[in-house]
Amino acid sequence: MTDENRPGAIVRTYDRDISFASDVNSASMVAREEAKFKSACVLARQFPRDIDRVRVSILKECARPGFAEVGMYSLPRADKSIEGLSVHFANMLERQLGNLDVSVVVVSDEELRRTIEVTVIDLESNVREAQQATFSRTVERRGKKKNGKVEPPDGVIVGERLNSYGEKVYLVKATDEEMLIKQNAISSRIRRNKLLNCCPRDVLDEALTLVKKTKLAAVKADPDAARTKLIDAFASVGVMPDALKSYVLETYKVTLDRVKDENLADLRGIYNSVSEGRLTWDELIANAAGEKAVNKATGEVVSAPTVERKEKDMVPVTEPKTDEPAPAIGTDEHADWLLKKLAACKTNAEKMELAKHMNLIRAERKNELQNAFLRKAFP
Repeated sequence: MTDENRPGAIVRTYDRDISFASDVNSASMVAREEAKFKSACVLARQFPRDIDRVRVSILKECARPGFAEVGMYSLPRADKSIEGLSVHFANMLERQLGNLDVSVVVVSDEELRRTIEVTVIDLESNVREAQQATFSRTVERRGKKKNGKVEPPDGVIVGERLNSYGEKVYLVKATDEEMLIKQNAISSRIRRNKLLNCCPRDVLDEALTLVKKTKLAAVKADPDAARTKLIDAFASVGVMPDALKSYVLETYKVTLDRVKDENLADLRGIYNSVSEGRLTWDELIANAAGEKAVNKATGEVVSAPTVERKEKDMVPVTEPKTDEPAPAIGTDEHADWLLKKLAACKTNAEKMELAKHMNLIRAERKNELQNAFLRKAFP
């Protein structure tokens, strides 16, 4: 066991202390932590925050173009976007408010899952907000192609499933680094929500308005530079220019070099959502694709079905062709069989016929099947 994983250890992450809970804590450690908290409360009472000064400092940050780029996120939903202040804004808010105690504690660390608790305490008012989150100690990986065959990936494999494309993906036990990345992403979003609750709502609304105004002004001042930075930003999270251009064309009906300034600013908010883990690029592109197809290799949206194909889709099909009988109803094999047939079906009629099996799938697999049906796109 390494020093940083021993019971009771405090582990320093990118900007946060994460303490690993232990059933056995020495009396001296408990006394030291208690003394530190009491002294912090005393200092907070002696030097309380001035909300007017805090407001001015926050708005000064929001007026900086560099901060405005990362200060908010945007989530496309149907015909509107959900906007909000980002994790980066919450980090800045914590510094400006001061007199806060923020901690992330691992309360349970089992073989295949971990539970953390994020706590934010206002040292001036002793108001405490806490939230727990449980997540798996696994990651999904595709098999490795070797000598024309697909072999399981490296690592400890704990399960496997078929994705919405009918391809086998493996559940692999996460490494320490992957667990730290996953934990930081989850705890950061919880911290954001708790920290925003420590600030008056009118100040946050004013800050969001100023962030949008500053970001749009920066885009209008130099659209080409903003476009280049946007392409580089998406590339840093694995979204290549072709996929980005395809999404812009489907969403805004213009090419990336002709997109409006306000839409270019919105795209920056979408990037922030992807980078913070609020949604994945696959979810975003599937929403834009609708009934169109998505190139699995590049993530691009390709053309809609031809007229001939649409007419073919209207031909009733009573039963999809299959070379193997359906397994016993309600079993995992039945769910896997349905995913495989969904990936192979060619028409909407076949898809609807398969959908009749949905009510026969047990609850643990139904969400996976529903997502596969929603994400199905026809080539």
